[in-house]
Amino acid sequence: MKLSLVTVATGEYLEYWMDLAGSVAQYTKNDINLDYHIFTDRIEDAMNFANTIDISIIVHKIDSQDWLNGTLMRYRHYRRYFELIDGDVILHLDADMLVVNNFVDDLFDTVTNNSDKINLVYHPGFWRQNKFHLPYLLNHKTYKSESNILLKRMLGKSLGSWETRLESAAYTPKDLQHAYFCGAVWFGKREIVYNFISEVDELIIEDLKNGITAVWHDESYLNNWAAHNMHYGIEPKDCYLLGKAHLSNVEPLIVAIDKEENK
Repeated sequence: MKLSLVTVATGEYLEYWMDLAGSVAQYTKNDINLDYHIFTDRIEDAMNFANTIDISIIVHKIDSQDWLNGTLMRYRHYRRYFELIDGDVILHLDADMLVVNNFVDDLFDTVTNNSDKINLVYHPGFWRQNKFHLPYLLNHKTYKSESNILLKRMLGKSLGSWETRLESAAYTPKDLQHAYFCGAVWFGKREIVYNFISEVDELIIEDLKNGITAVWHDESYLNNWAAHNMHYGIEPKDCYLLGKAHLSNVEPLIVAIDKEENK
């Protein structure tokens, strides 16, 4: 199988993407058929970097965008250029991620076992390994945050940053607010991915026409889509947060960068 990675990185985010692409190259076996599609306004910088690294990189020119439009428009960019993205499996990664282990074998196994579904990653801030969170309630460093989460559960509240405004296309009623997924990583077979990005893009288009931006931007639309469609959920090994007690039993493959620490 061929794997195509896709990322939008404009402005200063291209530096994050360069680190990400370097980590992909480091942890990808030579026999893996892989290419990386980068959507950026910094064409020359991206092409110069591509010549220094041992993976195939295809650069797509897009207009300069702030971080908000960069996230909201990613589905539009992928949809527009989809014919050029020819991987059997397509993986989206946010620019501010790093690969820290061999991730491709695990990814292919997941896709093979769930070939008819998009694969989404549980949000690392809201995912818990067990219902009652006892290991974290007993830890003085996490007692406050875990007590708050347990209280929400006891009150029947869903974890996650759901869109609750009826006027937004991302509105998700409480009875559908189950698992909450991150927007930073998702993947699946090519045809499944195309249907997913097209449908999420249509939700975003509807809101933009009405001058609405969902509460948590692209992630709100992704979770609305997931609430209404078949998908497969993955523990946050593919969107790992360093230093979080509730993730201590998860073996990370892809890590989310703390941008504040990297300034």
